[in-house]
Amino acid sequence: MAPNLPVSRVVEQSPVVQAIRRYEEDVRHHRVRPQLSQCPRCGCRADGPAFFRCHERRARTFLVVVADLVYRVASVITRWRCGRCRRTFTWYPPFAAPHKRYVLAEMLERCRAYVERDGQSYRKGVQEGGRPLFHEQPRAEQITAESTEEDKASERVPALAHTTLYRWVSLLGGWGHTLRRAWNLIKQKRPSAAGVREVAGRRVAPGKFRSRARRRVLHGCRSLCVAEALYGEIFGVSIFPNLATACGWR
Repeated sequence: MAPNLPVSRVVEQSPVVQAIRRYEEDVRHHRVRPQLSQCPRCGCRADGPAFFRCHERRARTFLVVVADLVYRVASVITRWRCGRCRRTFTWYPPFAAPHKRYVLAEMLERCRAYVERDGQSYRKGVQEGGRPLFHEQPRAEQITAESTEEDKASERVPALAHTTLYRWVSLLGGWGHTLRRAWNLIKQKRPSAAGVREVAGRRVAPGKFRSRARRRVLHGCRSLCVAEALYGEIFGVSIFPNLATACGWR
C-alpha cells in the first residue's frame, strides 16, 4: 500500500480527497469488489460475489484541484482475475479513469464547460479566475528568500495545460460504446427523458472544430457529459465505473 503524500488540512477536507481516502481504506480491508454481472474480457456471466478474485494492488497518484492548486494524492487501484477465462482487468474507483492521473470529476466538469460554452477556449478551460492552475511544489523545491538567483531563474512550476483539456475531450468523446449503452438504458427506463432532446437539439459551436471527425468527438463528449448526469438522476449511480468497465472503457 503506497504511503499517503503530505497535503494540507484544507485539501484533506475536499470531498474528492475524502473519497480517495475512503476507497484506499476499503481496499485495505477487502471491501472493494467489482459490481459486474459479466466478465469485461470474455463476457461470461458472473455467478456470484466471489467470481472475481483480487489479482493485484497497484500504487497510483491522483491529481486533485483544490483551492486553485493541483495536489498529488497517493492511493491504489486494484486488478481482478476472471474465474472462468483467468484473464485480468483493472477495476477503477469512481473517481478515476484509465491512464489519467487527474480525477474523473475534474475531467467531466471542465470538458462539459468547454463543449457547452460557445466562448470557452482550451486555455480558458484550464484556468480559475483567469489564472493558471499550478501544481503544489514540494517544500524542498519551493523558492524562498534564501534561494540563490540561479535557483530562482531555473524555477519551473508545472501547471494544468490546455493540451491536457484537449486530450480529455478526445478521450470522453471516444467512449462511443459506453455512451450508446448508457442512452439505451436511459431510454428504456425513461423514454421521455429531456436529456435526449437536449443532446439532439444543440450542437457544439462551429468555431471549436475544423473537421467532421473533431465535430463528432466534441458532440460525443457533450453527449457523454449529459448522459452521465441523467444516468445518475435516474439510476442513482454513475456511469463510472460499472457501466464503463462492462463496456471496456470504449
